[in-house]
This record gives sequence, structure tokens and C-alpha cells, in this order.
Amino acid sequence: MKVKQLAAKAIVVGGLGLTAISLGAGVANADPVYPPPVPTPPPAAAVPDVPAVPEVPQIPAIPAIPPIPPIPQP
Repeated sequence: MKVKQLAAKAIVVGGLGLTAISLGAGVANADPVYPPPVPTPPPAAAVPDVPAVPEVPQIPAIPAIPPIPPIPQP
């Protein structure tokens, strides 16, 4: 009788242990859960034609400053 009880306990413990090991191995080999991909932004709207920048006009040179006349001495 004691041998039958020992065998039954060993089978139960072995079955639970085997289940725990196989579940752990299955979880370890599972692919990780990745977040969903980021959606791409919508295409940009067409930009209307921008006119070209006009050329900078030529600015005449600054006229020279005339010299200061000497102050007469008395």
C-alpha cells in the first residue's frame, strides 16, 4: 500500500514539474510583443510656384565729404 501511494505521489509531482518546465520553455521561446508600427504622415500639400527673388539694384557710392576749411587766426 505504501508503495502505491509513493508511486502515485511521484507521478503527480512529476506531472506538475514537467508541466511547469514545458510552460516555462514555451514562454521563453515566444516572440516578444512589439508595439504596432508608427503610421506614416500624410504627403505634404503641393507648394505653389514661388516667384524668383529680384536682383538687388546697384546703389551709387556715397559722395566724399569735403574737407573742413581752416579757421582764420587773428
